Amino acid sequence: MVETSIVHDIPAGVPATHVFLIGISDYPHLDKGSGTPTAWNFGLGQLSSPTASARRLAEWFINEFDCPRKPLATVSLVLSEPGAGAAQFTNPKTATTYAVPRGTKIQTRNALIAALAKSGPDDQLIFYFSGHGLSAGLNDFYLLRDFGEDPNGPLDAMINYVQLMASMKAQLPSQQFFVFDGCRETVEQVEANPNGGSSLLTADPQVRLGLQAPLQCSLKSTERDALAYGKKGAPSVCAQAFERALRGAAGKRSTSGWNITSARICEAMADFQTLGFGPNAKIQQAPDLSAYKDFAVRGLPGPPQVPVFMRRKDGGSLQGAAVTCRSKGAVVHSEPSVKEIYWEGALSIGEHDFEVVLAGGNHCQPVTDAVSPTHLPIDVEVA
Repeated sequence: MVETSIVHDIPAGVPATHVFLIGISDYPHLDKGSGTPTAWNFGLGQLSSPTASARRLAEWFINEFDCPRKPLATVSLVLSEPGAGAAQFTNPKTATTYAVPRGTKIQTRNALIAALAKSGPDDQLIFYFSGHGLSAGLNDFYLLRDFGEDPNGPLDAMINYVQLMASMKAQLPSQQFFVFDGCRETVEQVEANPNGGSSLLTADPQVRLGLQAPLQCSLKSTERDALAYGKKGAPSVCAQAFERALRGAAGKRSTSGWNITSARICEAMADFQTLGFGPNAKIQQAPDLSAYKDFAVRGLPGPPQVPVFMRRKDGGSLQGAAVTCRSKGAVVHSEPSVKEIYWEGALSIGEHDFEVVLAGGNHCQPVTDAVSPTHLPIDVEVA
């Protein structure tokens, strides 16, 4: 077993993409944790969705992120999960198993330094954090595994968003896309310590000497004083939306072909986060775009497949229904029995005809819809 945060490493030889993923589910010093409880716990406890989210994204990037312009070079992973030892991750392509860092402040810092050491000035970094988050004024803080460990510095083990972004401006990757997946509730103690937490890195202006400032775009999964959602043990609605956006839901055609841009990712996630529990769940989780620069995050070989959702207009269930999709008269998708109360598929761009037969044999009225990025739910009515 290899002990390292870098769980995928393919020398690119050309401008490349580096992915850095953090999932913090186990907090020893919060409610029901395994360590000494901190007095400043703010009612926060253990989580399960963050590590499921980081694991899922790591597998997706390794298996499916193809970008001719900036191919995948490295994936780094930091996981805080219950148990006495480090979390393990098996690379789905190489079958190599890694013991990854547990997400303390020092371990996360060292992992980020190791990831950045692999990068160059023409590369891009995709950074994702999932775990507890807190807000204070115009700043946000993201809790690492050892939050509350030091009774004399209970707030030390947090990522200070403003300081992190400032320190990253001095790092080599010239394109930097950040997703912070956590709640943003305001608490008095954090507001009283607006400079608390950590930048993780020390900014060294010599690193980018002679280079322009990097392009930075950062997305926070929810608005201020709002919650971020995720089902127990499953990827969060933010992680699901981020994957869907990168798959192609955020595709944009340009003179250079099809690209997924930072601006389109933000737009797509605004739509797809509300669909994280399905189109009938009626949750509202609106992302907050903080730092903004528009740049191509992924190039696509051609027109993308677009996630398509369908639900019954009367609120009933589609479970067990047969769904048939046709394009120009030819069947392009056929599902004999829908597993959820709603249907989700992935279709090419263009006009499609949909036929739905419910589990009991009743037919729904035929629907024709033009599929394009991003695509909102199709409502069907029982005939």
